[in-house]
Amino acid sequence: METQITRETLHNKREYEHHRKATPEYIELLLKTVEQEPSDLGYEFGRWTKERLATYLTEQTGVNLSSSQVRRIISAKKV
Repeated sequence: METQITRETLHNKREYEHHRKATPEYIELLLKTVEQEPSDLGYEFGRWTKERLATYLTEQTGVNLSSSQVRRIISAKKV
């Protein structure tokens, strides 16, 4: 039982740490970016992928989140 609690505790801490990087301002920029066409921002591709969003936001903010973290934020916001 202790092992399970430890794993759960570590998992919850990991989740918290990832979301701590994603400030409300970062999330707001992410949501605004998703609504824009990549071509409006000078890109030649026509669709945002989670990887492209993560890369673009890292360039804009200096905050490096993985594509899976970006996906989780988008899913949580139901975009």
